[in-house]
Amino acid sequence: MQILPAPVLFPNFDRIERLSHFFTEVKHAFLAAKAHQYFQPKREKSIYIYRIDTPKRSYQGVAAAIPVEAYLNGTIKGHEGTLDVKEEKQLELLKDRKAQIKPVLLTYPEVVEIEAWISAQQLKSPLFSFQQGVNQHTIWEIYQTDDILHIQQLFAQHVAQTYIADGHHRTTSIAKYVEELNKPLDLYCTLFSSSQVEILSFNRVVEGIPERTLEELMKHLSNWCTIESSKDKHLPAKYSLKMYVQQQWYDLTWRTSLFAQNQFKQKILDAALLDFELLQHLMNVESIRNNDRIHYVVGDDPNFEALKKMVDEDENRVGFCLAPVLVEDFMHLVNEEQMMPPKSTWFKPRILNGLFVYELEV
Repeated sequence: MQILPAPVLFPNFDRIERLSHFFTEVKHAFLAAKAHQYFQPKREKSIYIYRIDTPKRSYQGVAAAIPVEAYLNGTIKGHEGTLDVKEEKQLELLKDRKAQIKPVLLTYPEVVEIEAWISAQQLKSPLFSFQQGVNQHTIWEIYQTDDILHIQQLFAQHVAQTYIADGHHRTTSIAKYVEELNKPLDLYCTLFSSSQVEILSFNRVVEGIPERTLEELMKHLSNWCTIESSKDKHLPAKYSLKMYVQQQWYDLTWRTSLFAQNQFKQKILDAALLDFELLQHLMNVESIRNNDRIHYVVGDDPNFEALKKMVDEDENRVGFCLAPVLVEDFMHLVNEEQMMPPKSTWFKPRILNGLFVYELEV
């Protein structure tokens, strides 16, 4: 993997009164923010160390540019299909801004030497550090030629494959821009190894069963799952689900007969089984990717309160909670070139809009 030092814009902290407001609004008003000097002057070409400290854990990674060719030749792999409408909107924003205001989040199998190098750089004084909500963000600038060459060599030697964790539409829109311009461009990325990312689930709330009674739903579900009443709110294990309907929790476990079918010979995700077996076949939800009967709820609440509240608003709604995808399963599926269902993963850390701004050389 080739990583490159690049000049970026950082927020001008002296001019910004409310950071939370700035990072929320900059994606809507980048050009105005730039015109009003809410960004520092462009820095020299550097590679950066980026560390995020949260109440639960810390994440550390590298920020650098990567030639878009790496995506076109498959060195950077995606795992989700993109939506045409969203892709076109991203392309329009790129053309308007001539800048990428949020880096793509990539992950890769952990490399001990790279993690050690990242940790060693943090013994130096940081470029800056600030608190956003409950999280502390710290950035170190790597500009010495020897240091840059060393980390470039480590990535070139040890990282043959990277995976898009967040930023599919940003990546594909820049790839389209390259095609339109007929000139090479770089993609700005943050690279966090597999030990430095977490995958949370996307749970589903379905506008459920107006044509069926709860008893009929359970009867049909029993063809796919074993069903047990549940009182606790523990996270489901792999190959099982939690279901919440009409103020009652149930534990669902997939029947082993499902895995004997040809289409499930490869590793299969609970999200795929849920989407295509229960929602599409059982509950007649068409076009999973674009359907207003399905609402997605990020699985960062161990008590599922947001999902529970949404289901309780309508007795015909059903909530399904999934186990988070394992990183090794995620990489296996991508390597097998299997597209995941929409909203299969929610990766942490989350990168802020407007923290690393990369102006395209067009």
